[in-house]
Amino acid sequence: MKKVLLVVLAILITATFAFSAEEANAGDSKLTWAGWDTIVYGWPKLNDAGQITSVQGISILGYTWRSYFNPVEPEKVNLYWEVGPNAAVLGLNAGAGITYPLPMKDSRFDYLYLSGGLNVLWGVITGLIPVPAPWIGVTVTF
Repeated sequence: MKKVLLVVLAILITATFAFSAEEANAGDSKLTWAGWDTIVYGWPKLNDAGQITSVQGISILGYTWRSYFNPVEPEKVNLYWEVGPNAAVLGLNAGAGITYPLPMKDSRFDYLYLSGGLNVLWGVITGLIPVPAPWIGVTVTF
């Protein structure tokens, strides 16, 4: 069992660094996402109008893909869903939530994002039983 866990962890860690290196080299956006959220450090994708449509990046113990239902609008509630591998439970993390971006005038940061949602953790550590995990987060873009 220990060998299987080590192999799964190695795959998750390798995939995380491979995806992050690929995204960093893609040059799709100069915007960076950082904070205490399900995505700790990530790379937003922008539409032609410069609005965030999705974010992917490194989570606390894995990698997460977040997709907004509509392009993100400042000072409005924005709904999203997300999914990604999670090394803490040796499985998946998936959920939905809201983001409320506030403009940061006179600051080096573009926006402050207040977020909250409900994720479900499912994996080996949870006994293959989905476990709900509510959370709140704060992020900035620069």
